[in-house]
Amino acid sequence: MPINDFYPFKNHPFKIRDDPEMLELVESVKRTGRIIQPVIARPREGKTGVETIAGHRRLQAAIMAGLETAPAIVTSMDDDTAIIILVDTNLGQRTHLLFSEKAFAYRMKLEAMRHQGQRTDLTSGQNVSKLKSTSQIGEATGDSYKQVERYIRLTYLIEPLLDKVDYKELLFTPAVDISYLKNEEQIWVGCALEKYGGLTTKQSSLIKQMSKEGKLTESAIEAIMRTEQPLDMKVTLRGQTLQKYFPKDYTPKQMQEVIRLNRQWVRDGHRLQYINQEEYL
Repeated sequence: MPINDFYPFKNHPFKIRDDPEMLELVESVKRTGRIIQPVIARPREGKTGVETIAGHRRLQAAIMAGLETAPAIVTSMDDDTAIIILVDTNLGQRTHLLFSEKAFAYRMKLEAMRHQGQRTDLTSGQNVSKLKSTSQIGEATGDSYKQVERYIRLTYLIEPLLDKVDYKELLFTPAVDISYLKNEEQIWVGCALEKYGGLTTKQSSLIKQMSKEGKLTESAIEAIMRTEQPLDMKVTLRGQTLQKYFPKDYTPKQMQEVIRLNRQWVRDGHRLQYINQEEYL
């Protein structure tokens, strides 16, 4: 078929990027002079041309390679069937997906399965069939049903925050927490991120809880994100290293008791009294 007769699928969640994979595909098309795997498409209702279901990247590669036609399998199908084919083929073939691509793909397929009468309850946790719909969705990528549900939550983020997730400026788990906030609250979070940088899971969990309780304000978000996380100053000493600061006949229990006493003296405002202190210093 003429390439100009192909139209993209409406609300296509997968972006077409000129990444190394695309450039490799273009070179492959140039070498063979054709697209080996046919594009899957369906007729456009009341319009000329066909709607592409699977093969958007192949068509783009064909255009970049200078081809004017592409092989296609054209068959009539409803929206739900088309969405499931679209998602399954892309999840199965693409190795590098943005968080947003995966999130909207999972949500689109879940809604299509719901329309087809399959189980899509994200909250009850009850199994109606052998495999939950979310488990079936995650099979193609190895995600658990819980992880699929978390991905779907990302689709409730405002676009600037979802972009930050894609660019790894906002981590996945905190982003899931923030997805439960109202749009205005998410805008506040976005402004605070610009000012203070990243968001920890501890901070996002607190923000989510305050929103749930109706206590979240813009100033509260700033206060939470200004809070510095304490550094982990735990130091582990090997036995041989520790031993040289104590008499050779000291047992581990005796060493532990000396350390305990020194800690107590420090708390009481005294200077540390190490065994063999000169060597230590």
